[in-house]
Amino acid sequence: MAWVTPHDFTYQESITSTIMDGVKDNLLHLGELRPHVRATDASRTHGSTGTWQNVAWDGVSPNVGSMYTVGQSYLRLTQAGFWLVGAGATAAVNATGSRALMLGSAVDGGGTVYAQQNWPSQSGSAAAGTVVTMIQATANLDVYLSLYQGSGGSLTFTLIHMWAIWMTT
Repeated sequence: MAWVTPHDFTYQESITSTIMDGVKDNLLHLGELRPHVRATDASRTHGSTGTWQNVAWDGVSPNVGSMYTVGQSYLRLTQAGFWLVGAGATAAVNATGSRALMLGSAVDGGGTVYAQQNWPSQSGSAAAGTVVTMIQATANLDVYLSLYQGSGGSLTFTLIHMWAIWMTT
């Protein structure tokens, strides 16, 4: 549903159902009908130190605008325009070495990097990271979340999530 030009009311004008339909359409456009998605992965063991790996999503909700289908490891930005995109994850308590999150245009940290966040080892406590960026997208642009770890062994990431919301053309 597209944005409807707001109505300019005049003094003592009668409010009609057509006018109110336009108000309703605009409220829906600003809220629940605007394309948005949140994908999650409860836990992933990253077994290859010094490399980027993609996430396989366990669940997606909401998925307004059909930006995810089963089997994808990315979110598809379905409309051209500006999108606010973010992600986060927590690295296990026994972690050593660096870890990072990347939003990019290709699998396993390849392609264009839209945003990246690195954080150092915090041995003895779980460490969380987040990344947020605005992407000017063409219609049907795929965005991947890749995880990096340099622990020297395998590392478990938990509470992995990625989200996107269309902002404007």
